[in-house]
Amino acid sequence: HNKTSTQLSFFGYSCSLNEDKLLDSVPPESSICVPIELAQITHIRLGTLKGSEMTLESSKNPTEDYFVTDRLMILPTGISTARVIRTSIDCDLIDLYGLSSLKRLHFLLRIKSQNGLCDVYIEPILRVLNLLPCQLVCQLGESQNASNGRKIVPTDEVEIPVGKEAKCISIDCS
Repeated sequence: HNKTSTQLSFFGYSCSLNEDKLLDSVPPESSICVPIELAQITHIRLGTLKGSEMTLESSKNPTEDYFVTDRLMILPTGISTARVIRTSIDCDLIDLYGLSSLKRLHFLLRIKSQNGLCDVYIEPILRVLNLLPCQLVCQLGESQNASNGRKIVPTDEVEIPVGKEAKCISIDCS
């Protein structure tokens, strides 16, 4: 279940597959079901496309066209379990001037297992709900160590209409 505001691709891995297999690309606020043939999957990866589309040549490595997370184990540890895993994707982006910059996208994975059925929910690291009677505009930033103390580095600016929620994956809430 993709509960974020960005499209994500899901990759599955197991020892019997011996490689990451692209399960599907999931739009925001959507879900996929994995076919029973892939029930042996023990790990998943999240990914975002490196460019606007995949390369046409068939690649030996299915994750080559994507920025991906590390492999995350989704095996249940009991009949009914629930756990949360925090992960991120490092995206090396090129701006209009050809300069490279690193952008990290942060996610929370809620993994629920009930009687052998495993549900994985991908959620944004930060949600802001506007309960004010007017539109809210806020600047988000991360605190970083600098030589002269801590400084705030801006990451996003969001506009939130009255009664609506904004989701942010580009800020580190640690």
